[in-house]
Parts: sequence; C-alpha cells; structure tokens
Amino acid sequence: MDTFSILLGLAGMIVGLFLWNRLVRYAISIWSASWKGNVPPDMTWEQIAKLMSVTRMCFAGWALIFGGACLYFSLHQSPNIHLAWFFGGMATTPIFIWRTTSTMLRRLKAQATPNS
Repeated sequence: MDTFSILLGLAGMIVGLFLWNRLVRYAISIWSASWKGNVPPDMTWEQIAKLMSVTRMCFAGWALIFGGACLYFSLHQSPNIHLAWFFGGMATTPIFIWRTTSTMLRRLKAQATPNS
C-alpha cells in the first residue's frame, strides 16, 4: 500500500461528500416544494424517524453502488487498482454522514425534552 492509494481514498471520500451534499440539496428542494415552501414546524419524532428510514435506504443504495465499484476494481485484476481506493472512499461517505446526523438528532432531542 502506497501513499498514492491512501490519498485516492481520501479524495474519493471528499468527492463523495460533495456529491452527497448536492443530492441532499436537491432532495430538500423537492421536499420543500411538496410542502409549498413551508416546512411543517411541528414535526413529530415519528415523522423524523420515517425520514431517517428513507435516509437509511439512500445510504444502502449509495454503499451498494460505490462498494460494488470498489469490489469490481479490487477483485478483477484491473490495471486501475487505484480506482478501488477511490470508490472505497466514496463508499465510506455515508458512515460520516450518519454519524453527524445521529449526533445532531440526539442534541435536538435533548433540547426538546425539558430538564427535570
């Protein structure tokens, strides 16, 4: 394993974050257009859980696509073995997204519950 492979993995993760950011912006604009620009202010935790289950399905699709590309380039004696590191970095993007999202939801839930 050389430094170039590790840098390609990091570059894949950064490109994955940029691509995920763009996809989330499109999803938010479609979602807000379906609510006619008004996000419901009184979302229940059940609605948030439903949104998170949709997010999990998107994560699974993302991991299958880019994880499959990573496996293809790593197992098929390809001359472009470094692409496996790039797509592997892209496949790990949802891990970081999920970590930050769950942390944010925990903080929101802690703020919503009154201190007793």
